[in-house]
Amino acid sequence: MKLKYETSITLAQIRAHGPCASGWKKLCTSLGKTGEDDTVLDIAAVLASNGILDALWCFGCIDTEKLFAAFKEKCKAHNAYADAYARANAYAYADARASALAFMTTALAELLAEQS
Repeated sequence: MKLKYETSITLAQIRAHGPCASGWKKLCTSLGKTGEDDTVLDIAAVLASNGILDALWCFGCIDTEKLFAAFKEKCKAHNAYADAYARANAYAYADARASALAFMTTALAELLAEQS
C-alpha cells in the first residue's frame, strides 16, 4: 500500500536536526529508549508523546510537503475564526491559542489516521 503522506521518522533523523533537550528526553522516555537509533516511528508517536508543537517540528526532519499542505488546508478556516475571535476580545488570546492548538492536534491526528 502506498502511503498518502510521508510520516515515518527515526530517532536518528530527529537527533540530527537538534531537538530541544526536554522534548528529546520526553520522546526517548515514552519510547523506552536512551538515545538515537534507526528505529522507525510515525509522527503520530511524537504527537501522542510530546504534543502538537514537537510533532510539527518533526515536519522539518523529513519530506512532509504533501502532509503539511493538507494540514495547512485543514487548519485554514479554523485559524481565521481564532484570529477574528482574538482580535475581537484582547483577553481571549490565551483561549484562542489553546483552541487553535487543540484543533491542530485533532487535525494532524486525523490526517495521520488516514494512513491506516
